Amino acid sequence: MIACHPTPHAYTKYAKWEEKKRGAPVQARAIYERAIAELGDWEMAPAERAKLYINFAAFEARQKEFDRVRAIYEFGTSVLPLIVTDDLDEDGKAIAELHEAAASFEKQHGQVDAIEKLIIERRREVYTNRLKEAPNDYDTWFDLIRLEEEALNLQTKFIADREKEQDHFARIREAYERA
Repeated sequence: MIACHPTPHAYTKYAKWEEKKRGAPVQARAIYERAIAELGDWEMAPAERAKLYINFAAFEARQKEFDRVRAIYEFGTSVLPLIVTDDLDEDGKAIAELHEAAASFEKQHGQVDAIEKLIIERRREVYTNRLKEAPNDYDTWFDLIRLEEEALNLQTKFIADREKEQDHFARIREAYERA
């Protein structure tokens, strides 16, 4: 079936069959990994990719492999960034669903710093989208600058990594310069 119809739906259906009917989670995992590897080069719609990541993460959650779930969501959300607009098409809705599933997972199984990082990333995306629409909106500029300063404070609270700290200083400096 997959050889004739290499679609995310076919891979997902096959992986679910392996998991539930045959009781072979190792083979099901291999099928999901194969789907991402083989279909990654194809022209897949973002909605299909988001659904594939959600199904793969749900499978790993059923297997109690929470580190794998986190890695899948991190990869999926980095490949398919959230688009914040009022009118979402099918792709936008599926991507929003992926980001919501990642946030829900982090709320249930994540550490405090991971949840705060996720919230900061979402707010950063909202502010940058607002600034693309209205570059002279100074309230949004100040909100973005405060957000970057807050991210720096969280960074120094949890991790004493000088390189990441310099990255945050660069983001703050860039926000001030752009404003």
